Amino acid sequence: MMVLYHGTDMTSALSIIYDGIDLTKSKPRLDFGNGFYLGDDYAAAKKWATRFPNIVGVVLAYSMSFEGLKIKIFDSASKEWGEEVFANRFNHKTKSSDIDCIIGPIADGRMQFLLQKVDDKRMSKQQFIEAITPMIPSVQYVMKTTKAVQNLKLLRKDVLA
Repeated sequence: MMVLYHGTDMTSALSIIYDGIDLTKSKPRLDFGNGFYLGDDYAAAKKWATRFPNIVGVVLAYSMSFEGLKIKIFDSASKEWGEEVFANRFNHKTKSSDIDCIIGPIADGRMQFLLQKVDDKRMSKQQFIEAITPMIPSVQYVMKTTKAVQNLKLLRKDVLA
């Protein structure tokens, strides 16, 4: 078992707590595609939850068992990691479509800038893959399937003032 954190706003936290994790509510064009994103760094989850002024942030803490799950792990910002991020950010089919959970580095904060360059045809796929770098030391854990979500057990919710 390990503890993972999900930083969010109060409205979303209440929906998650009372209605359950809904994988269809995932935002599009994320590093590892649709899924429920968590991290192992409480401070990073807190920062994410409080990124907007005048919004009450919440950090949800979960225990996670990976037993019985198909897991894809990217240990570093390898070419394979870059190709996975590119494919997911541009809604292409990926090699990880049958995976329950993906673990890997978080792409850096320049992502929107790089995505726009690709969208505008000012950057190729290869240039994009070479340009992205991970946010060190942050690692993301993405639950891609209901089976993975069922392995999460809510431990607590921390309301951030």
